Amino acid sequence: MTTQRGHAGRYLFASITVLLTSASCVSGPPPNLYVLNAVTPRPNEAPSGVKSQVVSVGINAVTIPEYLDRSEIVVRSSVNELKARESERWGEPLAAGATRAVTENLAHALPGDVIVAVPTRSKISLDYEINLDLTEFEIDEDGRAVLAGRWSITDASDRTERAGAKVFFARPVGQARSAILRATVGCFA
Repeated sequence: MTTQRGHAGRYLFASITVLLTSASCVSGPPPNLYVLNAVTPRPNEAPSGVKSQVVSVGINAVTIPEYLDRSEIVVRSSVNELKARESERWGEPLAAGATRAVTENLAHALPGDVIVAVPTRSKISLDYEINLDLTEFEIDEDGRAVLAGRWSITDASDRTERAGAKVFFARPVGQARSAILRATVGCFA
């Protein structure tokens, strides 16, 4: 004799099986994953001269708008409309990738100095900290890769801002997926 509980269990099992089977049939190819990378310096770009003093600089975590804090790459289709590209995703949190790329690019540009992402496990005493607050990092409605925000350099000893400015970069891109991502990533160069 079968109980109601036995029927409910079989229906639940059958429902889960149908859902899982349906989900596996609907899913398409896996998404393309992308990361931000540092620009590799060209051999003829090596710095010349000898530095008299080593400067230690900490790069604070890059901040990004909430609408970019997602794995899907965001494209602006109009002034107030964004589209997330399900098939194109960041391979890591965008803020973490941006922080890493900025740190590595600055380390390449200033090879005689100590450049670290903060917080850091090392016990070095920082001379300066750099902040980058992004307000835009996307493909806009005109088909340009756009990076906008504000950077600042703070004296680590007394927390006073020593320099800072707004930043805006825009690079035209083609329609090909690879061209779009190259231009977006190139904004960090």
